[in-house]
Amino acid sequence: MSAPNQVISFLKWLMEFPSVTPDDKGLLEQLRRIFQQEQFQTQLLVFGDTKNLYVRWGQELPHLCFAGHIDVVPAGNLGAWKYDPFQGTQDGDYFYGRGVADMKGAVACYVMALLRFLKNNSFKGSCSILLTSDEEGPALDGLQKVLPVLCNQGQQFSHFLIGEPTGNNLGDVIQIGRRGSVTAQLTCLGTQGHIAYPDLYNNPIPRLLQCLQELTGSPLDEGCPFFEPSRLTVTGIVSECIAENVTPSTAQAFFGVRFNPLHQADKLEEWFQMVCQKYAGQHHLTVRRNGNSFLTQDAEWIECLRGAIRTVLNKDPELTTRGGTTDGRFLSCYAPVLELGMPEGTIHQVNERILLSDIDALEQVYFEVLRRYFKIL
Repeated sequence: MSAPNQVISFLKWLMEFPSVTPDDKGLLEQLRRIFQQEQFQTQLLVFGDTKNLYVRWGQELPHLCFAGHIDVVPAGNLGAWKYDPFQGTQDGDYFYGRGVADMKGAVACYVMALLRFLKNNSFKGSCSILLTSDEEGPALDGLQKVLPVLCNQGQQFSHFLIGEPTGNNLGDVIQIGRRGSVTAQLTCLGTQGHIAYPDLYNNPIPRLLQCLQELTGSPLDEGCPFFEPSRLTVTGIVSECIAENVTPSTAQAFFGVRFNPLHQADKLEEWFQMVCQKYAGQHHLTVRRNGNSFLTQDAEWIECLRGAIRTVLNKDPELTTRGGTTDGRFLSCYAPVLELGMPEGTIHQVNERILLSDIDALEQVYFEVLRRYFKIL
């Protein structure tokens, strides 16, 4: 069987596990057995309903760790899919299935590239793979909990490569960082009443709108190198309306901030609290800190990945920090993080798909990364 066909066969096997967050359906245990047969050290770390797999080859530094997830978002309306989303189907130039782009395609490519590399090369250093079944969900029991455990065991990481979807076409971009994220829910409380009797009701809507006006009234910043300006976005406003002449007893707003390194999650939460104390009156404020921003500036590591893309794809990729949060927010506390995976154009959509040609190409890019990283010239 040729190398491209081996990767496709392995990917199809991964796709047959309907591993919707956080239930891996036994996939990580099956992967653990594969790596044990290849003489890797393996650990399966379980927190709550989440499973995490860590496998390592070698003991020395430098240590390159590929990180990612095997959980996927729900398929949604199965009738809208061209094919069974949990079978993995080739059709023409494409491979269809839930999670094929985000990110089982990248996992398949890296695993096969690593096994091919280890069979043909000896080197000084270590390779590892770290996978979770809790990235698409709250991400509370995934890599955020695994990394401290591994470090307490004495594991040291030199660099991380994450296989998250990146760019519109394979190799167009390298993700060198991510913006931070904070989300919030504000509920203003009042007293329901007839609008003809203002002395008898307490309408929470004006107070809610005052808070939102203050929060959105001026730019947070003008951006900084590699990062666009931070933005607060209101994503929902809800209040009960039982009749046109009755004020509600509650009014809610949902909002979030995607922010660059000029801000920190805890300081943004303090700002929310200050505004609410000033304008919201009686209220409840719930804030979730999803992670701070990070930026990788390790020039040699960036050039390792950039050079691999140039060699295999004949492209000079752009360096970017756009997009949503990933587990890079947790990993960046331990070692420099870069991200490169399948194109992101169809992630989380009905008929999620990737080009068959991208499967072969990404496996080759990952192989070239390993060759350059461990200086097999």
